[in-house]
Amino acid sequence: MGVAYPELAEAKDRVAQTLKQEEERFGETLENGMKILEAQLAKDPSKLDGATAFTLYDTYGFPLDLTADICRERNITLDEAGFTAAMEQQKKTARAAGKFKMAANVEYSGEKTKFVGYDDLSVNSTVIALYANGVAVPELKEGEQGIVVLDTTPFYAESGGQVGDQGAIKAAGGLFNVDDTLKIQADVFGQHGVLTQGSLKVGDAVSAEVDLHKRGRTIRNHSATHLMHKALREVLGGHVAQKGSLVDPDKTRFDFSHNAPLTAEQIAEVEAKVNKEILENHATMAQHMSFDDAVKHGAMALFGEKYGDEVRVLDIGTSKELCGGVHVQRTGDIGLFKIVAEGGVAAGIRRVEAVTGEGALALVQGMARKLGDAAAAFKSNPDELLVKIGAVQDQVKSLEKELAALKSKLASGQGDELATQAVDVNGIKVLAATLEGADVATLRETMDKLKDKLKTAAIVLAAVNDGKVSLIAGVTADATSKVKAGELVNFVAQQVGGKGGGRPDMAQAGGTDPSGLPQALAGVAAWIGQRAGFLMTDTILDNEIMEFHMELDARELHCPLPILKAKKALAELQSGEVLRIMATDPGSVRDFQAFAKQTGNPAHRHGHRRRPRHPGANRCRTRAAGRGQAAQGAGRQGTAATDHPGQAGHRRRFQPDRPDAGRLARLAASDVRVESGAGRRQSHRYPRSGRRPGNPGPDPAGHRHHRPAPERTALRDAAQHHEGQEKTAGRDQAGRPGRGRYPAPENAESRRACQALGRHHQHDNASLKGSTLHTVTAAAQCGGDVHVLVAGSSAGAAAAAAAQIAGVSKVIVADAPHFADGLAENVAEQILALAQGDTYSHILAPATAYGKNILPRVAAKLDVAQISEITKVDSPDTFERPIYAGNAIAYVQSSDKIKVITVRATGFDAAAATGGSAATETVTAVADAGTSSFVGRELAKSDRPELTAAKVIVSGGRGMGSGDAFKVLEPLADKLNAAMGASRAAVDAGYVPNDWQVGQTGKIVAPNLYIAVGISGAIQHLAGMKDSKVIVAINKDPEAPIFSVADYGIVGDLFEVVPQLVAELG
Repeated sequence: MGVAYPELAEAKDRVAQTLKQEEERFGETLENGMKILEAQLAKDPSKLDGATAFTLYDTYGFPLDLTADICRERNITLDEAGFTAAMEQQKKTARAAGKFKMAANVEYSGEKTKFVGYDDLSVNSTVIALYANGVAVPELKEGEQGIVVLDTTPFYAESGGQVGDQGAIKAAGGLFNVDDTLKIQADVFGQHGVLTQGSLKVGDAVSAEVDLHKRGRTIRNHSATHLMHKALREVLGGHVAQKGSLVDPDKTRFDFSHNAPLTAEQIAEVEAKVNKEILENHATMAQHMSFDDAVKHGAMALFGEKYGDEVRVLDIGTSKELCGGVHVQRTGDIGLFKIVAEGGVAAGIRRVEAVTGEGALALVQGMARKLGDAAAAFKSNPDELLVKIGAVQDQVKSLEKELAALKSKLASGQGDELATQAVDVNGIKVLAATLEGADVATLRETMDKLKDKLKTAAIVLAAVNDGKVSLIAGVTADATSKVKAGELVNFVAQQVGGKGGGRPDMAQAGGTDPSGLPQALAGVAAWIGQRAGFLMTDTILDNEIMEFHMELDARELHCPLPILKAKKALAELQSGEVLRIMATDPGSVRDFQAFAKQTGNPAHRHGHRRRPRHPGANRCRTRAAGRGQAAQGAGRQGTAATDHPGQAGHRRRFQPDRPDAGRLARLAASDVRVESGAGRRQSHRYPRSGRRPGNPGPDPAGHRHHRPAPERTALRDAAQHHEGQEKTAGRDQAGRPGRGRYPAPENAESRRACQALGRHHQHDNASLKGSTLHTVTAAAQCGGDVHVLVAGSSAGAAAAAAAQIAGVSKVIVADAPHFADGLAENVAEQILALAQGDTYSHILAPATAYGKNILPRVAAKLDVAQISEITKVDSPDTFERPIYAGNAIAYVQSSDKIKVITVRATGFDAAAATGGSAATETVTAVADAGTSSFVGRELAKSDRPELTAAKVIVSGGRGMGSGDAFKVLEPLADKLNAAMGASRAAVDAGYVPNDWQVGQTGKIVAPNLYIAVGISGAIQHLAGMKDSKVIVAINKDPEAPIFSVADYGIVGDLFEVVPQLVAELG
């Protein structure tokens, strides 16, 4: 094809690069389309409706022939007639939305129009045809809209991106205002408008006059477009080619081929080249010649355009192009040229908007006024404004340092005075006090000084500002075994209408009711005193030990010694496992051991061990094998082995008729201990040392809650997963060769230390969502400074909260009314405005519905490939993300200058919500895009915990059978203070609302306890919950895949098992 189209040979490298990018994008299209296709086929495995096929084609770019191939391979009927009907409806909708004008549809067989508008803007002519509502008429009457066809016209008809002329057609008895000019046929022009006076008939003699002012502005923009095209090729390279344009009186908009955003320097160079041509005032010359002669002349032909034997060549300055439009006579007539916007519109396509003449002058004058106003505000002149700003910034930094020093001095003085007020409670210095007028930073600094001074101590400091309570709790390292700062701060916070959290040694909270503060602080010493004699237990998992803990109600693995003595279950504890006692003082240990000895139970003798397990058995390793592969010696995957209890593949299945089945929920509920802190979660099944009592060797699998790494595996066929209680076919998996990986591109050079721009990730203009903290952690791991954008209306409180996040160096605030409801179009434009000039190397947002609505827009306009739902940052340019519903991990390496990333919150610890002191910068908010408007919001109120934040979740599947049947789960959820969820199958069946859905296409959760009732374990559901610390499965199908990831399982009728569990919970 290079002979016929020499442009292809010249653009060989670019064509190859574009093809590669399209292949990568098509791969993403396939991945997204397959998810939707599989979900639809799961509902009806025999037929794919035409509406779904069209949605895949129209919305997701999924080719119809590929959909048809997949359906043929699976013997599925494709509703092609339905697809065609949906296509026709879409075309009708598009025509209506686009308000297509009548010119393309009227029937005309008369003479051609003689166009004289290159030289004459006012001519005498004759009306040769009239149209009203698309139908030929002999006359137009006053007030009627229509089309006028003249034998000779000065009006230019819309073509080549230049809009049609406007003006007036005057007759002896009427006046027709021309709003637009369009081609009825290639050489027949129709003037559109309305008859404002009198009447107009076919055959009337008229005077046709073009609007000189609008024509003048349009041709200035058109001629500037030619000069800009030439300049872009000189600055960016010969690959630049026009891909679209719009020239009207207000602006020129030019689309061209290029793979990267223009830098500020490149834009300035293009502007300079165009304005140089304008100043040189070249004459415009138009010639008609053959196409071959035009090419020899050096004229640029647009690839893909059709040209006749004779073409019009336009020479303007150094630009030579084929063009039939109207232009200025000399380049100096353009006046001034200024680029106002640049961005991406499609893969490999950039768009530049520019203004000329009056528009450019108004823009420059407006910028000059703003500069003058800014200079006046700083009591300076424009030339010295930057120097003045620098001086003010230095002064602000100096004052901030002085303020910090004064606060530190104040804190030091208050700390010395407060230290004398501490009281001793069982060897712990306890202090609870209020610091008048202190901010959070001062509270933290005072806390650090008090902890150093008091040594072994538990401290609560409070401050009240603007009716809000700020609380800081601190516990020295040697006292955290007795008192946790998170528990302590929440004890006080609950009494002032608030809540909080943090690490065992430092925690923070807030409240809204200062009236309860004095009583809350007064009760701190007594609250700590009750915990001074606590025993802390750390055990391995075995049913006997776990039952013992449940009988003690030891939900957090510690309880006072009197409660231990009062529980009869202590005497019933069977021997065979070690209970390691870590007491607050030797006396408690002696008392406990003496009491245990009285019961005659050898299990309480320190160091007692059961007989060794089967050689080589390892419970952590077993659980990994049972979940991820068919383990050797365990029989079929998911079934209970008949050999030793520690053997790979073992599943402890509970039957409802067994004596211990009724205790399952209580065992699971006590299975996890959650410590307040930045994402720290720890199981007590194994000691923290990583060694198991009774098995002195190291446990290679580590902590029992380390789930197996995702495997390279085939996608399961979930088309029949509704058999029985959601039975899923296709459970067989390949062996476990290691982590599934996707090949990444060759390593690219790091361009610099990265900065990360973090979105504010949804806020209510007063407080931040929790996903912000996880995303900040991910941003920090990318390297460089972390900035957080808060876009909202009156969002000062949210900005203040963001400034306190540990690790954030700057908070950028864009405050405007149109940000109040978080419309994605406006927020995306604000991010793009901040990202201009390669200011940031990474832009991150949480992988919530909100973040997923914003960042694709940002990535598209930056012309980069978005990286979705990362769970780990390997390096600034390499990330890990789950694919195939979490069964494989893709290592994604990006060479884009700006990396646009969504973050799966469960993959990263939350950054500390306090402890930071980021600077706050207010930026000019972008204008309202006006492309969408907020209609309303409906909130579903519930006393249950929010699904993604809940510590316990009870979920039902399609095996529930109906929406009413979900009521059987409510008592269980009430007992455990749990959120309620559902599988996609249950949601699709209409049993429960959409916001209950857990899974890859719903909500990703990682609670301490997940109880799956009547859920088979379809692959997309497992992807959303398999990071749960403890999973309990209830299903009557013993082969349900959910058992392959469950820690506990009951095989039985859910309508019998669930009520029994509720009864056992008491």
